[in-house]
Amino acid sequence: MERMINICPHAVHLYRGDKEVMVIPQSGTIARVQLVSELDRTIQGIPVFRRHVTSIKGLPKPEKNVVYIVSSMVLEAGKKMGRTDIIAPDTNADSVRTNNNTLLGVSCFRM
Repeated sequence: MERMINICPHAVHLYRGDKEVMVIPQSGTIARVQLVSELDRTIQGIPVFRRHVTSIKGLPKPEKNVVYIVSSMVLEAGKKMGRTDIIAPDTNADSVRTNNNTLLGVSCFRM
């Protein structure tokens, strides 16, 4: 069975309907993308930057039967680098939110 390790900067709350069924705590390691910004152009005097991912810091090497829970930004960068052992909370329409749209948790992950 695969084991999930949460390397997001926060706990991940999983819901079935409106009931919280699992909390995956933050592991103590945080994966973050490293970015370089370059000025692309200005629009009406406002700078518009293009950002490029240069690396991912804090993402452990692949380990058998381990899936790492990461942020969406780390997921997209990691996929481009060939990582298949990472997933991100899916904050789509099925996620659980308060009346003022604050995210409480998710019902699934995405790859």
